[in-house]
Amino acid sequence: MKDFFEGLGKYIGETATTVGNKAGEVIETQKLKSQVRSLAHENTVDLLELGRGVYEQYKNGAALDEKAEGLCEAISSREESIAEFEEKISAIRGAGKCPNCGKTVAKEMVFCPYCGEKMPAVTVDDEDVFADYEEFAGEEAEKTVATAEAEKSAAAEDEHLADETEDIKLREEDASLFEEEAVKGEAARSQEAAEEEA
Repeated sequence: MKDFFEGLGKYIGETATTVGNKAGEVIETQKLKSQVRSLAHENTVDLLELGRGVYEQYKNGAALDEKAEGLCEAISSREESIAEFEEKISAIRGAGKCPNCGKTVAKEMVFCPYCGEKMPAVTVDDEDVFADYEEFAGEEAEKTVATAEAEKSAAAEDEHLADETEDIKLREEDASLFEEEAVKGEAARSQEAAEEEA
């Protein structure tokens, strides 16, 4: 009987060690994944800065390779569209753009508060504004849905990893409690055996 409990105690100890090692591996993996995400984010920021630098060179007339030039042309086209949409948004709000400095000025302003230029009267073609707005809103909604799905996926992965870590901790606690109970039981049986012998 004594051999059984010694074997059981040894098995429980080995199991607790294994569970502890697994928990340590999960925690270390999480730390490493966090570092990977951090480095990937830094790369994204640097790539954005690199892209801005290349785009500035394009705007200044520098010669670029075919791929970079194509991307820069696409960016330039989107910037023009953005400017048009912003003008239409300003028109909907009744604001205008200063012809001198280019800043947005509220509709009730007769003169630009930034440069003092007299502001022209603002007119709006409602059909064009609303047609463009619907197109713009649809594109923005698609971007928002894609971003939300990506964030949901990342949150689910983080939650899954947190659940795994919690499960390992619980198993480790259970193994530890089981080992304590086995040791207490063995101690009680040893004491009973000693009392019977006496």
